[in-house]
Amino acid sequence: GNSKKQWTKAEILIGARVNFRLELRGESGGPVLGFLAVDDISYVGCDHGPPQQAVITVNPMPKTVLLGDDVTFACKATGVPTPNIIWQKDGVDIAIGGHYSLSHDFVLTATNVEKDTAGNYRCLAKNPQSVAKSKIAKLTVNNPPGSCDFED
Repeated sequence: GNSKKQWTKAEILIGARVNFRLELRGESGGPVLGFLAVDDISYVGCDHGPPQQAVITVNPMPKTVLLGDDVTFACKATGVPTPNIIWQKDGVDIAIGGHYSLSHDFVLTATNVEKDTAGNYRCLAKNPQSVAKSKIAKLTVNNPPGSCDFED
């Protein structure tokens, strides 16, 4: 948005006489949060404007995979501060570990899927202002071609 950015050094507002330009951009082109060392003892920080509610910008998509395959679900969100992403299956938070892993950009991966991996997946984007819920993405797990399913 057009929110006013205020730069500070050592928690003191920097006036209009600053004669250097600083742009920190992440892989997605958005601002990078954090600090930049100006010298050995001083740091520059950026106030990214007023808090903003979390908003889901990329929803996970429904998938159909074969038993034993890997599957990924993507979710992206915006907000100030940057929201944390939590994944759910059938309305219950997923514990990361085992055959579930989470990448640095919040892509959920389930490896070596089993029949009970099937279900309804969604992400939640949480920041202090709000919680946003993604659309539900149904995961269907089928038997490989030529295999027999003897379950009732």
